[in-house]
Amino acid sequence: MERIRILVRLATRTTLSIMMVCVVPVISHGTEQMRIGMIPRLQVHYPAGCCGIPRLSKITCDSIGVDFFQSSRQMASSMAAQMGRQLGFGGYIAEDQAVTVRPSSTVLFCVDSFDRYATPTDSQFGLSSPYSFSITRNQNIFTGFFKRIALTEIVFPYYIPNINPRTNSMSVIYNGGAEVALTIANGFYTPTALATAIQVALIPLTNGGTTVTYVSPGRFSFDVGAGNDLILFPSGDTGSFGLVDLIGGDGDWVSGNQILIGKITRCRYTEYMDIVSSQLTYNQDLKDATSTNGISRDVLARIYLETEDQSGTVPGTYPFTIYRQFATPKQIKWNETQPIGNLTFEVYDDRGILLSGNDTGANGDQIFPDWRMSLLISEN
Repeated sequence: MERIRILVRLATRTTLSIMMVCVVPVISHGTEQMRIGMIPRLQVHYPAGCCGIPRLSKITCDSIGVDFFQSSRQMASSMAAQMGRQLGFGGYIAEDQAVTVRPSSTVLFCVDSFDRYATPTDSQFGLSSPYSFSITRNQNIFTGFFKRIALTEIVFPYYIPNINPRTNSMSVIYNGGAEVALTIANGFYTPTALATAIQVALIPLTNGGTTVTYVSPGRFSFDVGAGNDLILFPSGDTGSFGLVDLIGGDGDWVSGNQILIGKITRCRYTEYMDIVSSQLTYNQDLKDATSTNGISRDVLARIYLETEDQSGTVPGTYPFTIYRQFATPKQIKWNETQPIGNLTFEVYDDRGILLSGNDTGANGDQIFPDWRMSLLISEN
């Protein structure tokens, strides 16, 4: 005799508990015992008003077959399924079928750009850029047995001046004269301070006749005076980003009607940075993409310069530290049989140009601080 308890879940999510006692013949078959039985027409009683059927207090189910080679729990599950189908319930659940759900097992992979140096002495006499470096070890960092990588946290001191060797110069022609290179000293400038610096640099060329201001809603204005003409254009390679672009110019920038006014500009070197490691993104089948023409590479994360600072000063016109915790980090696919060995890391600007670690250092010294990030390695 088997005493079987069945739980039937109705479409209304109300669960009926049915206790049945049935006699099932047991037939010996070698070393196995075969249960074969048929439970006759079954009536299930429940309180009036249950399941939204106020006038009935019982339901009837036709004969239920019991399969062989089943334990009592398997029999209960099979019988509940048959009852659910016959009675038109939305589903059923057998007793003790709870599933435990918990996050995947994870470990941290912590990266510090300072670790590009093999010894502390190397950091004193062998300075190198924190924006393009390799991590080299005598053994694998991880030996596999995981499937996902995600960059969850990053601390990035931003010390890249908006005026640097890539943005500190432009060419100027005043009143049809010779082309003159105008250079601004490297450093951080607010838009207003940069306007003053450009005006001072123009004094020898225009005899002090040009006034440069930064006006609302964020444009540079050049007043060259009546009867004068001023042309500003990029120095050297016209395809590169330079001072003209930084102050809102566009190619050959010619004054008209005495006043020259540029486009709205935030006056910073880059809008974001891409953190790249080709080894860590090697296994992802779906590749990253960007709307920027001519740039295509897989990234660990894109770091925007925006902060919660509401003072009105544009981030990137002064040094500051970026701290990000990614609520929904990019999940990077990994082949669980593949180890992680030596790695390279690179940081690119919004034009796809590798950041330089020596842009403003005196005598070529590297002055930019190191940055750090935490990656989450998960088994599933």
